Amino acid sequence: MADAPPASPVATKPSAVPSSPQAWAETLQLDDDSGDDGERFIDVAVERSLRVEREYGREEAADLDGPVSAPLRLAFEDAARGEVVGDAARDLVEGASSPPIGPRRKAHELGVNAPVHKAADFGAVARRMRRLRARLAAADAPKHLEKRHPNLSVFSGTAEFVSEDCVEVAADGDRRRLAFAHCIVATGASPALPDVPGLREAPYRTHLSWYDCEELPRRAVVLGGGPQAAETAQALSVLGCRVCLAARGEFLPREDAAAASVVRRELEADGVEILTNVSFVAVSVDEAEALPVGVAIRETNDFYASEKRVLRCDALLVAAGRKPRVAGLGLDAAGVAYDAQNGIRVDGCLRTSNPRIFAAGDVASGYQHAHAAVAMAAAAVENALFGGDADFGAVLLPWVTHTAPELAHVGLYERDVAGGCDVYETDLAHVDRAILDGDEGGLVRVVTARGSDEILGATVVAPHAGDLIAEIAVAMHGKLGLGELGRVVVPYPALAQAVQACGVAYNRTVWDTIASPTTLESLRVRNNSDADPPDAPPEDAAARDAPRPPDEPAPEPARAWPLYAALAYGVAATVAAVFAARRRS
Repeated sequence: MADAPPASPVATKPSAVPSSPQAWAETLQLDDDSGDDGERFIDVAVERSLRVEREYGREEAADLDGPVSAPLRLAFEDAARGEVVGDAARDLVEGASSPPIGPRRKAHELGVNAPVHKAADFGAVARRMRRLRARLAAADAPKHLEKRHPNLSVFSGTAEFVSEDCVEVAADGDRRRLAFAHCIVATGASPALPDVPGLREAPYRTHLSWYDCEELPRRAVVLGGGPQAAETAQALSVLGCRVCLAARGEFLPREDAAAASVVRRELEADGVEILTNVSFVAVSVDEAEALPVGVAIRETNDFYASEKRVLRCDALLVAAGRKPRVAGLGLDAAGVAYDAQNGIRVDGCLRTSNPRIFAAGDVASGYQHAHAAVAMAAAAVENALFGGDADFGAVLLPWVTHTAPELAHVGLYERDVAGGCDVYETDLAHVDRAILDGDEGGLVRVVTARGSDEILGATVVAPHAGDLIAEIAVAMHGKLGLGELGRVVVPYPALAQAVQACGVAYNRTVWDTIASPTTLESLRVRNNSDADPPDAPPEDAAARDAPRPPDEPAPEPARAWPLYAALAYGVAATVAAVFAARRRS
């Protein structure tokens, strides 16, 4: 069992709630027994979470209690845990490791004398997370649904299809059959366990139960290399736990390689040891050891496999993704096509092989995100109940990995674009707000159709990258080009200037084309073609001034094209020079 973390310094509650985190930090008063200056640095964010608990109490958690049958209640709790765990990890990272004055490992350069790793009250942080999770989940608790929707009936129990148009609900020994015209399956997903000898017998935890711990482990091993693994590994590390993340493949393999490498560097800077391309040999338990759990691994690459190495820990977290819940639903009896790995097969309108039955959420989607499940549910309800034809395949779906910094993406990756594309990238090291905040390790990368400003996709690595990717998603949804984002005026200083800079970079390519020698040469050739041939004899002045016959048309006035060309060139050259100077500076 892990040693209990040392007690945090005690802070007195202010008489009035401060209006800002900075004001709250100033009102904290430490006891005289809190140690020297280094130890007197209190974790402001943890104390802030304790203040929230004192203000709100524990009433929210009580909303999950009540006469709800065990099977449905269990499924409800699993859904709450599974969908909110990303935000919970983000809260742990930002709420516990980043006081208002900045992340602790960057505190020295910001002029603050603070320890890099100071033991936090993990129990208080985890209790706050569970309380907020219960508060968010309570809004959709089964017992509240019938109160808010009089035409809705809730049946608690275990459901199973018995035919193509009938489902049977079993609860407390009673069975009730419900015939339907249309049905929507939304059973979600459960944690997937890798096939590793000894894993099922070991005391492992998943994202459903990890944050029920009351004590911070001394050393943790995280199995997995995806978003859940990254979020949780960083959260535990910044709270004071030694963490090793072991992945069978690459780190964040789904994401852009450059963006994933930025996040990896930040996790390693926070103390997370990251091992990739690992093969898991076995998991063993030896209670006589101080760190009882051992994970035997081999690191592999294209050329060799290393000797077996044992990672010892007192806490093992499995974050190897999720698998759809399809077992025990009677899908065969309903004529619904599915497989255990990918879930229920649906078309763009979320209709299954049985036209009466629709499916939504993790049970029928490769997108394991709460907002994706909500969007699918809305489309399924519209199509099933109102005869709509909402196509979820056409939905533009952004997502965020809640590390610090966040990694967000929407649309296509550069590797997915057939026929080539253009890429515009801004490094946060050139964005004033990121420089001022000390968060220069990030980027904004926008992929456009070749020779066009049509946005095909974008990746953002930055603090609150989810907010920045939303701006790009809105532009894509509204068919706005990258050039238009370059013309948007944003407040200064703001991270949104990174998105604006990508738009300006595209506009600069247009201006450079206007001012290019090729364009100027084409203008010169056109001007010469409008003039008289060079070998034409000069017009006699007397002939020019002589009166013309009435039936002869008047000569065309001299064209103003050379003047227009000169003006266009002057404007383009000036704009290009200004932006070139700014870029050099």
